[in-house]
Amino acid sequence: MSKVKAKTLSERMGFRDPDLSTPEHDEMILALMKKTPEEWVEIADCVLKQFHKRTLIQQRKSEIEQSIAELKHSLDKAYAESDKIRYTDDINSLVTALKNNNPKPSADIRVEVPIQKGEGKYATVVGFADIAVEIGLHGWCTTYLMCEVKPQIESFGGVLRQMNFYAEYGYETIDKTFDGYTRSPFFLVITKTPDLKQAFVSQSIGYISWDSLPKRKKLRRSRKKKGLTTR
Repeated sequence: MSKVKAKTLSERMGFRDPDLSTPEHDEMILALMKKTPEEWVEIADCVLKQFHKRTLIQQRKSEIEQSIAELKHSLDKAYAESDKIRYTDDINSLVTALKNNNPKPSADIRVEVPIQKGEGKYATVVGFADIAVEIGLHGWCTTYLMCEVKPQIESFGGVLRQMNFYAEYGYETIDKTFDGYTRSPFFLVITKTPDLKQAFVSQSIGYISWDSLPKRKKLRRSRKKKGLTTR
C-alpha cells in the first residue's frame, strides 16, 4: 500500500500530527467548542497571567480610561457646540460602561483554521490550527488564542517546533480569519499530559492541562420544604 502524501508544508517538513485521527482528539475539540464565552475569558486570563499580562477586565478598564482621556482632550479643544455635546455624551457613556464590573463576554470559535503563507498562486498551507478564538468583553480588550490540542504529548521538542513553525504566520492567519482590527495571537497548548507548563511558558507558548480547564458552573435551584409557607 502506498504511503499517504503529506498535504501541508508542516507535514512535508516532518511535523505529522497523529492525534488528528484519534477519537480522543475529536472529543476534546468538541468539548472546547461547547465552552461558554465566560469560560473562554477564564482560559484567556490564565494565558495572560502566564506571560505577566493584565487580565481582560483589567485591559478593558485601561482601554476605557484611555478613551475617556482622549475624548476629554478633544472636548477641551472643541469650538462647535454640536461637537461639545457629542464628546460629552460619549464620555458619559464610557463612564457608565466603566462602572459595569460584569461586562458581557464574547467568544468567536473557529476550528481547523488553515495557517497560510504567501498570497494568490504563491499561497501555501503551512498547517491547521485546531482552534482559533477571538475573545472580548463587550467590544473591548479583544484577545486572540491559537490552540493546539494534544491528548498526549510524546515529544515536547516536537510540539514546540510545530508551535514555533505556526507562530511564524500566526498574525496573518488571525487577520484573515477574523474581520476587522486584530492583534497578534497567543499560542496555547491544551493537553492531558501534566507538568509541562514551565517548559512551554519559558518558550513563549501558553500551556493549560485538560483537568485545569474551567468547568461550567451548575445552577443550584432552591427547593421549598413541603408544608412550609411564607407570607
